[in-house]
Amino acid sequence: MKIRPRKTVLVLFVISALLAAALVLWLSLDGKTKPAEQTSGLWNNVTGGDVITVGVFASKQGDFAAYGRSIEQGAMAALEVINARDGILGRPVRIEVVDPRSQPALIRPLAEELVQKNKAALLVGTAGEEETLAAADAAADLGVPFIYVANGPLKTCSRRDRNKKSPFVWGAGLTWEMYLEPFLIYLGQTVTESEREPKFFFFASDTALTAAQAQSARETSEELGFKTVGFEIVDERIRDYYQDINQIFPAQPDILFVLTSQRATPVFFQQMAKMTVQRDMTVAALETLEEERLRQFGASGIDNYLTANRYTHLIKTPENEEFLAAWRKLFPGTPDQPTATAAAAYGSLLIAKAAFEKAKSTAAEPFAKAMNTTQVVLPQGRVAVDPHNNLFIQPLYLLKLSNGQYEVVEYLGDVSHPGLNNCAVERAKE
Repeated sequence: MKIRPRKTVLVLFVISALLAAALVLWLSLDGKTKPAEQTSGLWNNVTGGDVITVGVFASKQGDFAAYGRSIEQGAMAALEVINARDGILGRPVRIEVVDPRSQPALIRPLAEELVQKNKAALLVGTAGEEETLAAADAAADLGVPFIYVANGPLKTCSRRDRNKKSPFVWGAGLTWEMYLEPFLIYLGQTVTESEREPKFFFFASDTALTAAQAQSARETSEELGFKTVGFEIVDERIRDYYQDINQIFPAQPDILFVLTSQRATPVFFQQMAKMTVQRDMTVAALETLEEERLRQFGASGIDNYLTANRYTHLIKTPENEEFLAAWRKLFPGTPDQPTATAAAAYGSLLIAKAAFEKAKSTAAEPFAKAMNTTQVVLPQGRVAVDPHNNLFIQPLYLLKLSNGQYEVVEYLGDVSHPGLNNCAVERAKE
């Protein structure tokens, strides 16, 4: 994939220690849902009518704290790049990072404050399914654009009619329909050396989402001509998987496809690493092996597991080198590399900048119209907005985990979601 290089000047604005200490004290004393300002970029100390504010949902507590950290860091990197390029429409940009604490009920009051008080022209972020649905709901009511960044079911349709796209919601994540089939095809064609049909064993947690994904994976696999030799759905609350893992061996699968929930993943893979599963079969997973989940338990024992995602820091493009340089300058002390979620937050702001400038306005209606034809070269490659469903068309990469580190195996092509199929429209519970 040949990408035209761009040069970027990054500027790091350092928060004073006194302000940071005061902010931490204020937050510790205030248990309400009041959002905290994060002065993480050059223009965050600028006030007045010329400033464009972007609201960022990034949970720092609860189940999605690891994802929230990635979202905030990606947005901070984008802020530095955007302001180094004269902001948006020649106006400086600031971000307001708020913490929903992984609680969907906190999304609406935070969104209202971001839009009504802080005059946010754009909302970005969220990780959990219910968080994202709540943010999409609030964005529609407030009439402000929202771009969600996490992988998962499509959420860009109108809440009133799932057959129509929302004029306020866009998605930067991969859906199951986008990456399941290319991943299965790769597994089936390359993992087994003989001409016989590959044998799959599907192992999933019993949450509504993972159980549905497991059934979908099984059906798609069988439609492709592959054989299912095992299908097990287990209670996500259990803490001893050794017996379940041992029951996989008699089926002699070529591929063990794992679909554990976020809660179950750390325990399951820690126990897998102590056994010899990877020596007897290929272990494969999608969302289950996202980097934020791997960091929950350390992945040093994981070897030769296969997954697929939209981004890895190992991609060799000038845009990714630029992103990594910004990341290292902003976060010199962190040992972690940017995740796909961080890259999605970064890319969402760059795409929004392009659309605002194409529209020559920060108003929601011209922005929505401009987004229909917007495409930008991002760290993972060229990304375009699909005008049929507001989801990003983007590259997909086959990755291998070797001793807990990703390796790029193959570029699987650019992927898109089919229309508005299987769009989630239910309101989040409050």
